[in-house]
Amino acid sequence: SVGGTYLFSSFIFPPIIDKFRRAYPHVKLNLFEGHTPLLEQKLFAGELDIIIDNYLLDAGIYEKERFMEERLLLAVPSSFDSNRRAVFKDEPFVMLRSHNDTRERVDTILGRAGIQLNYTLKLNQLLTTYHLTEYGMGASFVSDTVVKCLPENPDIIYYKIDDPEAVRDVYLYYKKNKYLTRSMIEFIKMAIP
Repeated sequence: SVGGTYLFSSFIFPPIIDKFRRAYPHVKLNLFEGHTPLLEQKLFAGELDIIIDNYLLDAGIYEKERFMEERLLLAVPSSFDSNRRAVFKDEPFVMLRSHNDTRERVDTILGRAGIQLNYTLKLNQLLTTYHLTEYGMGASFVSDTVVKCLPENPDIIYYKIDDPEAVRDVYLYYKKNKYLTRSMIEFIKMAIP
């Protein structure tokens, strides 16, 4: 049983699961999607064997394998006049709610810069903030995973964020001292070549 946030379940897991199923067609594999606190709860309880997440879980409880690096980008509707001057603090923003790694990082970045933004909507999912940016409802902070996995959109302009918090690692986690079945070991090998 593997789990990930909606983003990772939608874009990262499918090719890994497909490859695993072709190699091991008789192994039953379950995919669970949810938010990080629920994923960690299920991993701790043994309901999930492996999760992929960008949040740092307790190293005393979980083993982690680095899966990939991810970068946060500022996504701005191309229709916003502020693109001409690259100053966005007065634009409407769609933002993730608190208790989310992306939100925590963005708050740190903005705090360092002394910037307060105009949040018009607070949402639960990164993909939702991205889609609202596509519709011109506000700028947002998205991961490059979203940008790489979705079709190119000329209605959005992306800006690199020059801050250490804009770069994060994504990890594959499993519980320490848990017996790793051959299936789990093979899944990890396929996920992290």
